[in-house]
Amino acid sequence: MEIIKGGVTAAKGFEAASAAAGIKYKDRTDMAMIYSRRPCAAAGTFTTNVVKAAPVKWDRKIVAESPFAQAVVVNSGIANACTGKEGLGYCRETARAASAALKIPEEAVHLANIGDYIAMRLCDAKEPVMSPSIAASLGGFGLQERRFAMEAMERAGVATSYYPQVRAAGFVLGTYEGIPVTCAQGDNQASFYAAIGEKQDALSVNVGTGSQVSLFHRELIEGTEAEIRPFTEKGFLYVQASVNGGKVYERLAEFVKGTVFAVTGIETDVYEKLEEAGAQVPATDLRITPLLYGSRQRPASDESAKRPAAENLTLGRNAGRPAPENLALGRNTGRQAPKNPAPGGSMTGLTAGNFTLGHMVRAYVAGMALELYRMYEQLPEVLKQGKREIIASGNGIRKNRLLRQEVERLFGLPVRFRDIEEEAAAGAAMWALAEVKRHEEEERQ
Repeated sequence: MEIIKGGVTAAKGFEAASAAAGIKYKDRTDMAMIYSRRPCAAAGTFTTNVVKAAPVKWDRKIVAESPFAQAVVVNSGIANACTGKEGLGYCRETARAASAALKIPEEAVHLANIGDYIAMRLCDAKEPVMSPSIAASLGGFGLQERRFAMEAMERAGVATSYYPQVRAAGFVLGTYEGIPVTCAQGDNQASFYAAIGEKQDALSVNVGTGSQVSLFHRELIEGTEAEIRPFTEKGFLYVQASVNGGKVYERLAEFVKGTVFAVTGIETDVYEKLEEAGAQVPATDLRITPLLYGSRQRPASDESAKRPAAENLTLGRNAGRPAPENLALGRNTGRQAPKNPAPGGSMTGLTAGNFTLGHMVRAYVAGMALELYRMYEQLPEVLKQGKREIIASGNGIRKNRLLRQEVERLFGLPVRFRDIEEEAAAGAAMWALAEVKRHEEEERQ
């Protein structure tokens, strides 16, 4: 057995305190509290004795019925046993006092996203309420109906009492100092709302820590490779997500920075130098697939492997054309792109002529763009029709000019940015304003 120093606060996020409450003796610490900064899973082992004290009954109920807990109050000097309803009343009052002091729910009995919890606390609501955009992430959610499939989950043995209410457009949870409070929205949906809204002729490419390719469609098309997320009441978002993104390019920068330091002993910011080096190489026959964190995408199908080769990638407004095998990285290199990128990264085609930093940077960002394109390629054709532009977001592409170039070349669409840098925050505010306006209109009717 390994003894870990720090006691109950050894794990991050936990705090503890004790006090002399004078339960049995004076000037002796006889009460303590353990507090988790975040709601956390709770488990317990309890006596098998026929006689069980009120705190045992209370705690067993919390562990059995609540998905999480946030504080534990313990005492020394009184067992509160054989006290009947009065003893359970003491437990309830203790829980209430802890709840008031720590500003946490007295009993945790509902699933809640952190945004829903904040909204609940702002307007002093007793239970969380979710928007469809977040509720769908819990599972058991009917996309067409925009509600939890309670009956089906109950038949499967799921305890549905934990699931919160789901309210769609026009719902206001309450007010905080006279300001209306609406339900929280999913960050991907909020970002898309700020950048594109409900336009069907634009494609969203977000490159942050990871990356996402998203588009809006009014109809529900099931059986697609994409994750389907509820959006506004007018339709759905179809999302292809990757665990790779801006952090992949960051790893390249760290590698170069570490190499420079190892050779020269000088620490330097290499991002500007990487862009300069890549800009000097408009095209390369070097191939790098920087899937450093793996890939969620299925391998290319046999049918896609039979598509005719082409020298130029001409998607965009002509999105109905079959995608070519020969995806030119940079300008027309005519070199065939790998059909099935290996899990993890890979490099092929290294020669004496392209063994330079510029070629490696160009091939690296081209590989990042190729993963985005492959995600897009796997969407149904009906979703890709009529796309005229890419609205990009996230610092991973906003601050990477080379990646923007490669995305434009592969997709055959212009890349544009909105004059909003924090798209998710702006989108959440815009969405809330729309909800409040709709609520006010419904109230007037």
